[in-house]
Amino acid sequence: MAGCDLIFHRDGHPIMDYRKCWHSACVVSGLGKFYCPNCRGAAGEYNFVLDATLKCPNCGEKPERPKYIGRLFHDFRRSAAYELWKAGSTVEECMEVTGHRTEAMFKRYADLFSGEERRSIQRQA
Repeated sequence: MAGCDLIFHRDGHPIMDYRKCWHSACVVSGLGKFYCPNCRGAAGEYNFVLDATLKCPNCGEKPERPKYIGRLFHDFRRSAAYELWKAGSTVEECMEVTGHRTEAMFKRYADLFSGEERRSIQRQA
């Protein structure tokens, strides 16, 4: 919608839970697939990819809650945080881009940055 600064919206109004929209966008772009939650293989794996109408080719049903397997929003958030940090951005700048409200929340990603964090501190010293 023109003039709307929201990525996921319905007629300019924010969507409270973005996951369904995110999953649909990933399926359309080839980054994920919907599977029938009822039709599984012997080892419990999901075998049947739903068609464009979300109908299972095996059982012919349209599941109420299809199983999504693919990229998660959080995957890209973590990657963005890592690349920003690696590029030399400050914690505050990273938090602003990734949407973390507190440094403690951002520090949950510290396991990715332990080596990078030491090099950053050494560069600043």
